[in-house]
Amino acid sequence: MAMKTARSRIISMLLAAVMVLGTLTPVFAEGEAAPDNSTGTVASEVAAAQETTAAAPETIKTAKRLRVSGIDAAFKSAVVSSVFLGSNCSPRNLVTSAYKKKIKLTWGSASNSAGIDGYIILRKDLKGSRYSEIARVGRTVTSYTDTKAKTKNKFYQYNVVAYKKVSGKVRISGTTGWAGSVTTRSKKKNVNSLTFTNLASVAAIMKGRSITVKVTFPKKAYSKSIRWSSSNSNVASVDSSGRITAKNIGTATIYARTHTGKMISIKVTVFKGGDAQSMVQVMRSWMDYSYTNGKHKSIVDIYNSMYPLPAGYKMKYWDAWCDCTVSAAAIVTGNAEKTGRECSVPRHIKIFKSLGIWLEGNNTVPQPGDLIVFNWFPAVKNNASHIGIVEKVEGNTITTIEGNMGIGKVGRRTIPVGWKYIRGYARPVYTPLPAPDPVDPDDTEDSDETGDAESGDDPE
Repeated sequence: MAMKTARSRIISMLLAAVMVLGTLTPVFAEGEAAPDNSTGTVASEVAAAQETTAAAPETIKTAKRLRVSGIDAAFKSAVVSSVFLGSNCSPRNLVTSAYKKKIKLTWGSASNSAGIDGYIILRKDLKGSRYSEIARVGRTVTSYTDTKAKTKNKFYQYNVVAYKKVSGKVRISGTTGWAGSVTTRSKKKNVNSLTFTNLASVAAIMKGRSITVKVTFPKKAYSKSIRWSSSNSNVASVDSSGRITAKNIGTATIYARTHTGKMISIKVTVFKGGDAQSMVQVMRSWMDYSYTNGKHKSIVDIYNSMYPLPAGYKMKYWDAWCDCTVSAAAIVTGNAEKTGRECSVPRHIKIFKSLGIWLEGNNTVPQPGDLIVFNWFPAVKNNASHIGIVEKVEGNTITTIEGNMGIGKVGRRTIPVGWKYIRGYARPVYTPLPAPDPVDPDDTEDSDETGDAESGDDPE
């Protein structure tokens, strides 16, 4: 009897435990999948809960005043302040130009112009901190003339956004970035152009070095402030003073924007330094610098920046500058001790010989980075007329880059190995390049830099 009673108690306890377990709901960690279930009840409940959360209604706030792209703006009608149009709907590159009693605005259309209804023009003066809407134009319009900008000696500042009506509510894009002009009756001049004066120094910079861009402003400039930016800050960054820092090998474009929105840029090449390829890269970055455009002056400035000056002579801008160009490239790449510096080709050959790097004659097959010396009068023994650098050698064809070619520019020349006007070569002991990674035989090389042949300053 006692055994039956005990057995009954055990059975009752087991049944109670089963009933309790049956009322429990499984709890899963966030992101954890529900376990397989023959009835599918638990999995379907989790899915339903997720669908309910995703379908929560969006809260849209509208206001006539809001902050957009960091500016305080007031609109004539309420706009959506919590949902903005995508970046492909934003207008670009706002530029202003002042005329008599009016200021004209122009901008680049949004890349997705089909996705907008038009543009809103915003304006403020320097005393105010808030922009106000002054007009709306259609999506195919990319200019606007403000005929109310009449106050003498006053600076008007503008921004432009795109807009679109969605379900009866106005949504806007980010701004173009500000641009402005002082009225034309002012004694001050709007800065509609800039000039870089040290192009050669910033066009190619050794990794780890910093160079400040020098800018020439027009006289009586209203503002000498510049907004700087870089297309790739991982390669070359630029700060608010125009100081460029070369971070990693590659290329980047540095932009300078005036208060009127006018913009100029320069492509910057960051190189390792010390090796032959760096010399070639720098010479490439100076292509087409010439007497005509005045850019050769920055090459001469580099040559004159390193003391003591060879033969104690400071180069003039109108001097022959072929050897000056090669020497300047050696200076900026850290190769000056390996190549020597000179502005006279005959004297430079003496330096090459003292360094033990001179290869007399035209039968040598050169290497990229070799310095090539020409003699335009082969009948005159030991004459030296001109110098450049070997860019590349393909079979029996040599491509060079030279300063002061033809009418006085940095350009390319294509000649055969053994050309009769070649006096000889200098092969500096450059820093060797690191061993290349193993090449996959399935990979193919599809890049090939080519250049037009130049007639140069040879007699033919």
